[in-house]
Amino acid sequence: MTFAPQPPLAAYHDDRSRAPQLSALTECDTELVSIGVMLSRCAQLRQLSGGAMETVRLRLECLTQATRAMKSANRAVPWSAKGIAVDARVLSMAVRSVADIAEDGGALRLANALLYLASQELGVESGAVERGRIVAQRGRVARKSGNTDAAEILYAEALEVAQREHSDELHARAEIGLGTMAWHRGNLPATRTHFSAALAAATRGAATEQAAMAHHGLMLVAAADGALDDAIVHAWAAFRDVAGDRVREGDALLNVAQTILAYGEPTTALRAFAAALSRPLPKRLELPALGGAAIAAATLGDTATLNRLVARIDVIAAGGDMPYERTSAQADVVSALAQVNDPSVETRRAAVMRAASAAAFHAIAFRMENLRTTTTEPKPAVFTPTDVQVVFDECDALSPGAVHALL
Repeated sequence: MTFAPQPPLAAYHDDRSRAPQLSALTECDTELVSIGVMLSRCAQLRQLSGGAMETVRLRLECLTQATRAMKSANRAVPWSAKGIAVDARVLSMAVRSVADIAEDGGALRLANALLYLASQELGVESGAVERGRIVAQRGRVARKSGNTDAAEILYAEALEVAQREHSDELHARAEIGLGTMAWHRGNLPATRTHFSAALAAATRGAATEQAAMAHHGLMLVAAADGALDDAIVHAWAAFRDVAGDRVREGDALLNVAQTILAYGEPTTALRAFAAALSRPLPKRLELPALGGAAIAAATLGDTATLNRLVARIDVIAAGGDMPYERTSAQADVVSALAQVNDPSVETRRAAVMRAASAAAFHAIAFRMENLRTTTTEPKPAVFTPTDVQVVFDECDALSPGAVHALL
């Protein structure tokens, strides 16, 4: 099955139609669409004689627009837009970066269009590994769009390129994608295998971003196994790997908060959720952050904060994209409301079970079926309680007194 792209402007209108309550999907919608249109024009010029100079100009303008988009989204710009020509690998990296902004804003169709155009226009010049990165990123976009068949094919293709080109960093990217697919299907052994392979590859290749993602995946597996000491230390390792990048810090802090909550420390967990939400958290992560914060608030008996969080989740979850994140957040709401004996729990639980079963989100459906069931027996920990206490102390220092002001 293919993951067919639309023309950039049509893709953007399709994305916008799914979020009519928003005035914009990202801080830089105009730049993202403009980059897509210019890449399309470059592809047309390749078919014409005498189009080389105009292609050079358009590529340079794409890089300029990408730089502007990254700054608008408060993201680091790891390239220079100076000069009269643009290296294909640099422009491909720039397009992947802005496609990531589109993806985080829920503009999944535009992200796919940008990535596809970059592959078509720049793929041969940028080299096999860079093409593989685009394939892996398209796999992630396909997964978030609910197109799991296409995602699996794209991840497998990226893994094949990584093995052929001996790229540890691309190998880690592909294993992370496959591990995430396995996690969503509730296959813990496969999840552990893929993320362990990803961490090994990322370590060999000194790929800190991929190492952080691999730690994240291993944290999920450890938490599901009841090895919460291990889960907390993996989560904190992921946070350390991305320190200084506030967007990725928010992602990592969300994981820290979730594992601390599972450990049974709701006060520290709520502070960690607040710290995560204080970063420029991508929209795809806002729902799990709010859902976890709702459970922490419910555990503390803070019904006022809980009600505000549930109201925010209900509004955001009404959209059409990010089906896993929406269903998972609604499951968090059910878990939170069950703790305070809210009368809407059973109605909400039935709705979540229907949605999870229809989408084959087996882990979420099982969670709802066993809402009152105790957790599994803890597994022997690899890390010591002292390691865990260090995480608690450092986490508490991130956002003292900020919880109620933020939530």
